[in-house]
Amino acid sequence: MINYDETLVRQYETFIRDVINDAKNTESFKKGAKLSFRDKAKKRFKFSEEKNWEFLTTSLDTIGDSQFAIVDFLNFGLVNGKSFNTGERYLRLYGVLSANYIQQQSIKELANIFKIDKYQEMDIYFRNSRATRLRHYLSAHPVNYSDNKTKYSFKVDRGSLEEQGLIVIRNTELGTEEFNLFEIIRAEQLIAENYIKLIGMKIVKTLFKTSETVESKLLKQLNSLHN
Repeated sequence: MINYDETLVRQYETFIRDVINDAKNTESFKKGAKLSFRDKAKKRFKFSEEKNWEFLTTSLDTIGDSQFAIVDFLNFGLVNGKSFNTGERYLRLYGVLSANYIQQQSIKELANIFKIDKYQEMDIYFRNSRATRLRHYLSAHPVNYSDNKTKYSFKVDRGSLEEQGLIVIRNTELGTEEFNLFEIIRAEQLIAENYIKLIGMKIVKTLFKTSETVESKLLKQLNSLHN
């Protein structure tokens, strides 16, 4: 059974949140009474826009919230231990695909705010991953999916919504395709962990580049996290 708080996604999200809050609560940040909070945040965190503070906090919240749904799926699957729960199976299918997607969008937003070097690599991966395709096929555009200006429709084989998570997608023109939902979501979690850690490293180096001791201590703490 996976423990939510022990997942690396959650631990990295919490680490980033703590670093940001600690930096915000320092006396040096609180100085400058004539400056608005947004102005002080922009200066301290090297934002390109004042509104980035709101996007930062929303992104962190969304990463943590979506992780609840992803962990629940990995623990209980589509069936959730019930013999007759067709409706819940669809809720869990659509839910985990949406949760994975909004988590990745939030990670991308953090990467954009803090100007991560690998942003383009991240964007390409997230846009083209099997999880993203599956989300587009089923929970976003099942009747209006477009590829090179050609419109397609997709549907899931209801009989494939079983405990093992091997789902079959049907399209009259493209045929059928099988997806192992457990393998896909686990793989996406590994990618998410990698990119969130990179973001954490960039934040530490940005905020504490003039304090080698603090920077070294925080990077050591970040690297020590494990599930």
